[in-house]
Amino acid sequence: MEEWGEDTPIFCSYEGRPLNCHTWGDRMELYSSKSIGHYIRPYDLRHAFALEFLRNGANAFSTQKLL
Repeated sequence: MEEWGEDTPIFCSYEGRPLNCHTWGDRMELYSSKSIGHYIRPYDLRHAFALEFLRNGANAFSTQKLL
């Protein structure tokens, strides 16, 4: 197995290429629909992360930088 470099994608296609936003959204739709019965958009994950981050004491500026 190859060592991971700094520019190795975390989420990649079956061929090892980075996922684009459309492919990521398509996979989210497929897997969330199969597992929980409704579609979760990538934006929903971003929103949930921001809410939890803020609820746990982060300030708005830190949250903004992360997003």
